[in-house]
Amino acid sequence: SGLVDRIAMRAPPGTLPGDHVMGRLPAYISGSAALTEPLFIDASSVLRTKAHPPFLCHDAVVRRTKHGESVTMATTVTPLDPAWIATIAAGSPLLRLGKRGPRKPPP
Repeated sequence: SGLVDRIAMRAPPGTLPGDHVMGRLPAYISGSAALTEPLFIDASSVLRTKAHPPFLCHDAVVRRTKHGESVTMATTVTPLDPAWIATIAAGSPLLRLGKRGPRKPPP
């Protein structure tokens, strides 16, 4: 459960306000409260050019400047099957299991 805070979910369309400098690349929402900005898959990753997984786990984040804007890149990413998350996070205070209800948009 050491990497639970490094799990990110692909942002559903319309979740993030405004346009971003990364164009059509999908943004991810981090599971860490410390990362409030959208994450993007680093250019060196093979996942950037393939189908973008709904969930991923990243090793680190790197902040770069692109066209004058700060962009947060997730590096060393691995696709993550959503069914694995409960097992991976068992016993962690970062995951609470309960009944599935309507999703609230992030603040």
